[in-house]
Amino acid sequence: MNGPLTGAQPGSRAFEEPFILVALMHSTRLIRAFAAFVLFFCLMSCRESGKPQALSDDQSGARLAVPAGFTVGPISKDDTKTNAVMKLQASDLRREIGVGVISEAKMDLADVHSISEYIDVTSTRRSTSLKDISATPPTRKTCQGNPCAQMSFTASSQHARIAYDVLYVETPSYFHQVLAWTSPSKLAANRETMRSILDSFEPEGAKAKAKPL
Repeated sequence: MNGPLTGAQPGSRAFEEPFILVALMHSTRLIRAFAAFVLFFCLMSCRESGKPQALSDDQSGARLAVPAGFTVGPISKDDTKTNAVMKLQASDLRREIGVGVISEAKMDLADVHSISEYIDVTSTRRSTSLKDISATPPTRKTCQGNPCAQMSFTASSQHARIAYDVLYVETPSYFHQVLAWTSPSKLAANRETMRSILDSFEPEGAKAKAKPL
């Protein structure tokens, strides 16, 4: 009795060949699917374990490093007011971390002659746009030879509570604010990353020095 469609006997090579081809096609699909999965996993792993990314401001010379996984660029393209003053921005939406740098030329500021006065000015500005602010006193130190101060605060903005770490740095030509923020519920998990980003900040090539505190 001839096999179906092939004219070959069951058990013969000609009879088995169509079924072998079907099995091979099925195996090929599995291999391709597995390869796609492996590629996706590798890409995600590289994203998480890759090298830090450097952000730099050509005008002030300020530099900042963010870990792999951060997206460099404006966090909200529609927020033109923030984007105009915060030249360096990056975010990790998965971990709910945002970072940014505001650099202001000293010659553009009136009656601001020290990092203490700059902190007062920025605190006053902040109180006009944020509510229910709770802040820690600034901790004074030096950053690569430059006077700096670090503080934390939480505030409400548009019905959301936000936790910030801020580093202030003074150089001969600029005052810098380096900010990292997240939601209060994620602060404990994100604080180490946030502070490592602040610690990576290099003002004006990290070589300029301002007068001591």
